[in-house]
Amino acid sequence: MTRQVVMGSSVVSSRETEVPPSVNARTIISAARQCAHPRLWIANGLGSLLPAFASGYIRSRIYRSLGFDIHRGAFIMSRISVISGKSHVHERLHIGDGSRIAPGVVMNLDDHVTIGENATVGPFTKIYTTTHELGTGSQRCDIAVINKPVVIERGVWVAMGVTILPGVTIGQGAVVAAGSVVTKDVPPNVFVQGCPAEIVNKLPFGNR
Repeated sequence: MTRQVVMGSSVVSSRETEVPPSVNARTIISAARQCAHPRLWIANGLGSLLPAFASGYIRSRIYRSLGFDIHRGAFIMSRISVISGKSHVHERLHIGDGSRIAPGVVMNLDDHVTIGENATVGPFTKIYTTTHELGTGSQRCDIAVINKPVVIERGVWVAMGVTILPGVTIGQGAVVAAGSVVTKDVPPNVFVQGCPAEIVNKLPFGNR
């Protein structure tokens, strides 16, 4: 549903958004429950007792035992930092066999994040699945959210400090250079870099 906003002689069409509920105790308690993520708290708490790096396989088994779709052969080097205003985050994270997740990785799990087999996600990478509608000049970041899944396919190498925006698929065997911002899909077996990330060249041995 849209509304018409008349500005002088021009007419601007914008998507109508829900009026946020009044803030009261019930609203606060409901929001707190959705953001609590008890399974994540327990997994991160137990994992924090382990040394970083070397205990990656043990840490992946802890997450798996608490319902996360993380293969026992994944190597989780440090605690998984999650941002989400929705409950059941353990149902929206999928990590395949042989994948390596470095320390400092932040994942927004309002939608699904899928990391394929033998993929590597470098330190301090940020993966986002939520964005907002573009609003009017009085509030450009509209309150309505849009959730889009992120897929990192088999064999991908995401280097240090990369930002991956909502809705992106990084194709099998691709490499993303350190510090890049990935705003659109990346084809298989290419090297991309920059802000926004663009293809620099194609990579060999894509069939191995």
